[in-house]
Amino acid sequence: MTEGLKEDGILIVNTSMSPEEVRQITGFRTGKVFTVDASHIAIEEMGREITNTPMLGAFARATGLFDLDALEHQVREWFGEKVSPSVVEANVRVLRRAARNCGRDERITFHVLRFTFYVSRFTDNVMSET
Repeated sequence: MTEGLKEDGILIVNTSMSPEEVRQITGFRTGKVFTVDASHIAIEEMGREITNTPMLGAFARATGLFDLDALEHQVREWFGEKVSPSVVEANVRVLRRAARNCGRDERITFHVLRFTFYVSRFTDNVMSET
């Protein structure tokens, strides 16, 4: 799970485990570890285990690279007329809930200078708006 991750990297895991439990299992001791139960959040809010949007919320919280309001705007724009308004609102809820519930192992306080992470294509639009 951590192969190729830099020592000062950020590990974001979709799990009900705590960041400390993930550290014990993975042996990742130096960087930041965030956990969020994106599967549970998606099932509760959307009725389906679609974890892309909640993981995007966790990514925003973990990295600070994206403003949640800008992401919410982009989610609304991205889904717009493609899906029903209730599906759009469910995606906004999971984005924000995952960001709120993203747990961090507070004993690590590294400042991350570089971080590479692949996320959905609409994040490129968010970066160009900020």
